[in-house]
Amino acid sequence: MKNNIYLFSFDFTLTGETSELGWLEQEEKEIQALDKKALTPSDTIKRETDKLAEKNIDKSETAFLVAARNGVVEMVNELLNRIPSVIYNTNSNKENVLMVAVMNRKHFVVEKLKMKMQSKPELWNNLILTVDENEITILHRAACAPRGDKSPQITCSALQMMWDVKWFEV
Repeated sequence: MKNNIYLFSFDFTLTGETSELGWLEQEEKEIQALDKKALTPSDTIKRETDKLAEKNIDKSETAFLVAARNGVVEMVNELLNRIPSVIYNTNSNKENVLMVAVMNRKHFVVEKLKMKMQSKPELWNNLILTVDENEITILHRAACAPRGDKSPQITCSALQMMWDVKWFEV
């Protein structure tokens, strides 16, 4: 018995108007047109604020600095135990972990770092004496009001002043 081999040939010809992915490009244009029509003013504002928020994100900020900024003491401690060199991390403004914690009024992070650095006083002094890109020190950060202008836990001015004095002492 002979083996018969059959060859099939398909001829695809393209016109000058479309390409191989022309149907996909057309579909994408239709979706974009529908998106523009369906957007409400609040959707437009949301997209614009998302773009602004994306621009304000510091891409050089590490997980260690983010944990310090948000006051996640457990994560700061664990990262410091596993990777001791993270203590030298800085963000785009040349702020170290202590400056970030002080700026965001995370006294638990500051206390934990102070306890961890008792065996290394020269490293602690280095963190304290660091100056950022704008020549601002830790004392400048401690003296500044928090970003929200008030701590969310304190309502009275006298209590706010007591908190600021206590924070300065820390």
